[in-house]
Amino acid sequence: MWSILFGSALAAEIIVDAQVPTELAIHGLPVAQVYIPSRISVEQPEGVVGVTLFVDGEPQFFRVEIKNDKPTWFVVGRNGVSVTQGHLVAPEGPSTAELRVTGKGGVRFTLGKELYQLGPGEHRSLSLEPGEYPVDLRDAKGTAIWARGTLKVEPGATLVVQLADGRLPEITGAGAFIANTP
Repeated sequence: MWSILFGSALAAEIIVDAQVPTELAIHGLPVAQVYIPSRISVEQPEGVVGVTLFVDGEPQFFRVEIKNDKPTWFVVGRNGVSVTQGHLVAPEGPSTAELRVTGKGGVRFTLGKELYQLGPGEHRSLSLEPGEYPVDLRDAKGTAIWARGTLKVEPGATLVVQLADGRLPEITGAGAFIANTP
């Protein structure tokens, strides 16, 4: 097994014991990527830290409180990620959602009771409370329905919703789109 150690005279450790290919990011910045079973150790100052583990290309977000008394362990395996020690912190407050139109045409995007008319390449940032929102995605004229479903929003995180003509919404971040739900 390989070990990758990053450290300095800081307060406590984050340890990732990866049994599958994994990428580690802290506060959104890439720290390490491993392709074979490995252990990553990174020292961090005390406080709340945003940890993202990419497993099979899928991000998994964690907020942990780093304490000086013990390291925070993440075990990454084929069945998911476990936090064996440390203190998970529940996210709080509204999430930031960014709507991005990536197709050649404009879209009409209904989120809850709000209608957003967006042109090609347009971006719009929203503040959303955690929960589930009904979604309807149509062409710019509103005649062709491309997707209907539910957008699940996790608390206190960032969510990117990519919209393109003729496609289901693509979600990156702390949320999910479930098609064909009332």
